Amino acid sequence: MSKISRRELLRAGAGTSVAAGLAVAASPVVARAGVEVHGVHVHAVFVDAEALGSDIIVDEWAFGPPSDLNGAGWDHSTAPPGHTPSFGACIYTRKGRYRVRKNLIRLTGTVLFANDPGNLDAPVTTVVDTTTGEITWTFATFEFTGTATVTIF
Repeated sequence: MSKISRRELLRAGAGTSVAAGLAVAASPVVARAGVEVHGVHVHAVFVDAEALGSDIIVDEWAFGPPSDLNGAGWDHSTAPPGHTPSFGACIYTRKGRYRVRKNLIRLTGTVLFANDPGNLDAPVTTVVDTTTGEITWTFATFEFTGTATVTIF
């Protein structure tokens, strides 16, 4: 068994990195010229949400062309453990579109991770007006409305 010197190891690593970079640069996603890419961040706090009797904090982001946004989001309730209905912290997928003419962002997804297994696979939908911040956020069967901070970049 022969030894590999540090210099040879670094050279091999650099070559692999260059090859990986070329593969990514040549991919159709990166190479699509002329596609306007957007980033969207939505943050809302539903204070004393009636359905839960606690505050709910929602934070979501998605990126891509306006017709095909993809991302993730999380929520957290200030309800104490054991509170009914159960609603803790969740991480969920985001997929949707930004309708520029109507100033609306609509994102949908499902819960991937939750501190309460009963919330796994729950549907999550967000509809927010980018000019007023008016938001409707639906988690499973619960619907919340309020005002959100929306950042488009």
